[in-house]
Amino acid sequence: MTLPIESEGSWSMALFDRVFAPILGVGEHSLAQEGVRLGWAQELPGWLWVLICGAAVTIGVVAYARLSGSRPVRTALAGLRASTVVLLALVLAGPRLELARERVEGDWIPILVDRSASLTIEDAPDPTGRVTREQQLSDALAEHSSVFDELGERSELLWIGFGSGAFELSRADETAVPVLGQPDAPRTRLGGAIDEALRRTAARPVAGVVVISDGRSADVIPRAAQRRLRAEGIPVFAVPLGSPDAIRDAAVVRADAPRLAFLRDQVPVRAEVSSTEPGETVRVELVDTATGVVLDDTEAVTDEAGSADVVLRADPANTGAQRWAVRIVGDGEDLVSGNDERTLDIELVDRPMRVVYFDGYPRWEYRYLKNLLVREPSITSSASMIATGRRYLREGDEPLDALPRSPEEWAEFDAIVMGDVRPEVFSTDQLEDLRSLVAERGAGLVWIAGPGGTPGAWRGTPLADLLPFRAQQRPGESWTLPAVVTPTDAARDLALLRLDESSPGAWPPVLSDASAGWTGLRWVHRVDPASLKPGVQVLATAGPPGEPAEPSVMLMRYGAGRVIYVSTDEIWRWRYGRGELLHDRFWIPLIRHAGASKLAGAGRPAQLEARPARTALGTPVAVSLELFDQSLIDAAPSRIPVMIRPIGEGSDTAGTGVRLELEAADGGRGTRFIASWFPPAPGRYRIEPGIPLLAGLGLGAPVEVVRPDDELRRPETDHPALAELAERTGGSVVPVADLGSLSDLIPDRDVVSASAPELVTLWDRPAVFVVLLVLLTAEWIGRRILRLV
Repeated sequence: MTLPIESEGSWSMALFDRVFAPILGVGEHSLAQEGVRLGWAQELPGWLWVLICGAAVTIGVVAYARLSGSRPVRTALAGLRASTVVLLALVLAGPRLELARERVEGDWIPILVDRSASLTIEDAPDPTGRVTREQQLSDALAEHSSVFDELGERSELLWIGFGSGAFELSRADETAVPVLGQPDAPRTRLGGAIDEALRRTAARPVAGVVVISDGRSADVIPRAAQRRLRAEGIPVFAVPLGSPDAIRDAAVVRADAPRLAFLRDQVPVRAEVSSTEPGETVRVELVDTATGVVLDDTEAVTDEAGSADVVLRADPANTGAQRWAVRIVGDGEDLVSGNDERTLDIELVDRPMRVVYFDGYPRWEYRYLKNLLVREPSITSSASMIATGRRYLREGDEPLDALPRSPEEWAEFDAIVMGDVRPEVFSTDQLEDLRSLVAERGAGLVWIAGPGGTPGAWRGTPLADLLPFRAQQRPGESWTLPAVVTPTDAARDLALLRLDESSPGAWPPVLSDASAGWTGLRWVHRVDPASLKPGVQVLATAGPPGEPAEPSVMLMRYGAGRVIYVSTDEIWRWRYGRGELLHDRFWIPLIRHAGASKLAGAGRPAQLEARPARTALGTPVAVSLELFDQSLIDAAPSRIPVMIRPIGEGSDTAGTGVRLELEAADGGRGTRFIASWFPPAPGRYRIEPGIPLLAGLGLGAPVEVVRPDDELRRPETDHPALAELAERTGGSVVPVADLGSLSDLIPDRDVVSASAPELVTLWDRPAVFVVLLVLLTAEWIGRRILRLV
């Protein structure tokens, strides 16, 4: 029961505070004080108090109504008796002051700040032009620091930076705004950051979550975090950084080129470019970084996904180590200039290629091709026409005295051209050595089909695996009508079959027109497309006009070497149209391409390679070491370790690296060692031999590892994602310029919890007993006056 004395501003409250509280010794507690009220140990209803008061009056009246004496005295004594009874009832009810105790738990405000590398992009609007998103963030926090001071006074601020993960930001000198550090995270995980913020504020009241970001994220909010946001009604206030409108950005995603190439060869450089504007025409250049000379340029139109593949070609003029760059050029606006270029390291060598050509009879292709090899200054050739019984005709720059009889004699050749010759002219050991030359030492093998022994007679021999197709149901079958040849995109990408540089496709249109007469090939071995082995690239197709074309020029990797199969021996017919030009441009690049991998190791004691040289995190890298020097082969252990060390900014190239052991991959011969390496983190690495035997040889292979979700590959902002997040949680989008409104938008969610009140008893105060004693004494004295005692 609460008596009227508790009503704020009443006369009884003032009377208690001014009169009774000092008498009872509780003057420090005022009923006007918040949380203080008068209560009772025994709560009695109001009607009972009326009865008690009435009973007390009745007792007083009955006690003195029939006594003789002065009426005023008897009335006073009756009042004293009634007051005593009421006082005793009050004491028995246990009056007390109840002081309410409340615990206030302050709310929390997590503030998530984007620290990913995308904040370095310069697209944020500014009166002076454009600034980076990081500069926009820093300026906004400095300008509105008082807002965070105000929020910090009423709530607990939890500053969390996020990129690939979430981490708490430290504050200097107890300031409200923390030290941000450099934005260098390679990707953004906003969902994980929100989940971490809610985990750190578990079981605490959260007034709201502030997200300061450009909106780009590689993940989503976990379901548990979504449930808590909905259940507790936690609003998210999004502060978007950067430009709300997409700004055009073009980038070179990757660029690949052979690590070694040869003078007078046309070197292909393949690149992937991207643009934020699908269908855009992007101009790409290949530049020699040392001289600034533009080696090639082209235009590419991006597809619906904003990507395009380009092939650039260079005709190098200088030998030695070179650094080229693939660049995007143009006068238009570009969002990120740092992704407009990729560099390539390439070594150019000027060495003669050693080629040997075997054929079984003096067909026209043999006659013209062996003369072509003799005329070509970049090739040293030997040509042998071998018949059954091992009778042969020796021709070429360096005629063969005899067929190679050992691996060492075969190793002198970089490419072997096998014409329409039967395998019986070679011994099994010679064919095994030839197969090893291609598979292990990287030599090239060029097949020229013919109506005699190639390819049908080679099935079941050690070289059968070096044919790019499986056994066919129509071996040796040819077209009945003249066929024309048409190159494919694979040839374009490899800079092969470029017979006419003046035509858009580098292929004379007349060669695909059988009506010219001289362009039609009378004999072409038909290859069933279904019989091709996995990994075979079709460089050209052939067939009569109006008929489905079939593979005619095929390329296959076999071990360390390359195999090229040409299904016709009538390329010589093209000489009728353009003289030697078309014939030369067809055969020389093909033969040089086949022998390129072997020639790359010529003159070197060993070769260390890593493929691919640029890869995404999680993709294995094939590391191979090939030994050419016999002294190294004799001294090499069965397993050769290599060291993989990070290089570049922030890396210690002299520090400890990862040790990887390469195992022999050539049947125990000890010439080729391989292993697979899984990069542990993005960055640039260099692979070097880890044993003294190979020290000082200059062996090394660079590897660049990138993330699949590289932050700068998609540099545009995603403000709609932030707006959707804010809308779903009942929050709002707060522009950077309006950060000052955060203090008004974020609600106050302090939690007040009541505990057991503090009790101050009044019935046991000395003043109560004094009053009771005074009443009893006064009544006793009055009774003495009336002579009742």
